[in-house]
Amino acid sequence: MHAYKLGCLVAALTLAAGLANAQTGPGNAPKTASSGLAVEINKAEPYKNGCRVFLVIRNDIAARIDNAQMDLVIFNKDGILSERFVVDLGRIRKAKTIIAPIDVDGTKCDDMGSILVNDMPNCKADQADVDCVERLDVSSRHRIQLRK
Repeated sequence: MHAYKLGCLVAALTLAAGLANAQTGPGNAPKTASSGLAVEINKAEPYKNGCRVFLVIRNDIAARIDNAQMDLVIFNKDGILSERFVVDLGRIRKAKTIIAPIDVDGTKCDDMGSILVNDMPNCKADQADVDCVERLDVSSRHRIQLRK
């Protein structure tokens, strides 16, 4: 009888593990905390004569980022460079998520294929120089892809 109960327990645990894997498989794996800077394109919408792209930025670096800037390059759907500019994000506190609306004048959302984070110049965490691009984790919930 003891072996029967053990066999049922093993079967139940195997089934539970299979269900958990089905719900959090490779495409649905929950994000875990990192020691980096997560940047996601969350949404893009027409704005005036261009496109407003909403970035969700999470600072998991163990320090406040001062004077955060992003050197961004816009590519059209054919992969041709369309535009380049620097966005000032200001200060991002540690363990903080912010929303950064980025206005891209003169380029329609439908014409954009991807955005490249070319650099993050002058990136300082608690006054010390940090290679923020190296710690960058990019993703997109939109058709427009984000790359580094």
